[in-house]
Amino acid sequence: MQRLSAAANTTARHLARNSNSILKSNRHKMSSTTTKPWPKPFIDCTGDYTSEQFIETHTGGSLYSNQPRMPNLPVPSISETLEKLLPTALPLARTPQERTAFSSAVEEFAKSNVVSQLQTSLEHRATEASASTPPTSWLQNWWNHESYLKYRETVLINVSYFFHLADDPTTSSNIQRAAAILYSVGEYRKGIVSGTAPPEVLGRKKTPLCATAFKYMFHASRI
Repeated sequence: MQRLSAAANTTARHLARNSNSILKSNRHKMSSTTTKPWPKPFIDCTGDYTSEQFIETHTGGSLYSNQPRMPNLPVPSISETLEKLLPTALPLARTPQERTAFSSAVEEFAKSNVVSQLQTSLEHRATEASASTPPTSWLQNWWNHESYLKYRETVLINVSYFFHLADDPTTSSNIQRAAAILYSVGEYRKGIVSGTAPPEVLGRKKTPLCATAFKYMFHASRI
């Protein structure tokens, strides 16, 4: 639609008028970063992070500065896998009989020859992934293809994380809040696409987190 309704026009005017004060108060925070043009008009991503690493190199900046030092994703031992499986799956059991049957199946599986064969195959896959150029995760292709690209249900909630925005005590109306959100998201997007955003760290030890997925946060769509 090219035309806005009268109500939408009124809302737009209010948003523009209230956003001016927010922009003025935050003008000193606005960065002067510029983004590099993409090397291609669009990139058809197949789910293989390694084939799209050139986007990180092309973008540059502090966001991807920890990538060369990222450790390889470890393969958990059989016992570690089964210890995590039970508390994850048992709450989904609908009856005590299902809980008992599942626990028994896991116990029998742990004793079988199949489990050691599967573990060996997984460790071999991890070794090949670590030896690739550039090194990658043994899980990333499985996750991207099977759990994300091929999955046809809604991604939010079912697959991906979600988040909510905390209340801003400096805003007194929905219009001001909307303007503040638009401004803040725009500034955050600029930091991501220019690579100037600080790299993510976790916990008191500030353990670096992999930033590979950030390049898909904006201007990307699952088709």
